[in-house]
Amino acid sequence: MRRCGMTSRRWGVEIERHNVRLLLSEAHRRADKWLVRSPDGLVRVVWDAAPVWASAEGVLYESPEAMATAGAVPGGENGGKAYVPVPELVTAPVEGTG
Repeated sequence: MRRCGMTSRRWGVEIERHNVRLLLSEAHRRADKWLVRSPDGLVRVVWDAAPVWASAEGVLYESPEAMATAGAVPGGENGGKAYVPVPELVTAPVEGTG
């Protein structure tokens, strides 16, 4: 859970799904990050950029250690590190007791 505001008692939830990749057009990447929202506006799905490491064969790994464990060779620049769009579920802040 991420707290919304330093002195606020309002809380919202943000959940990123790193096992799902989004294929977004350049227009979507430049536009607002929200993709869809619930009719009541309490839940939105937005996209965020998550780091991945790509091998020379184009296989994506969650970490450089996972790529090394698989015996893969990094591809491209920065040791194969790249960013891919992933969906993130965001709820509206609600009053909390924290």
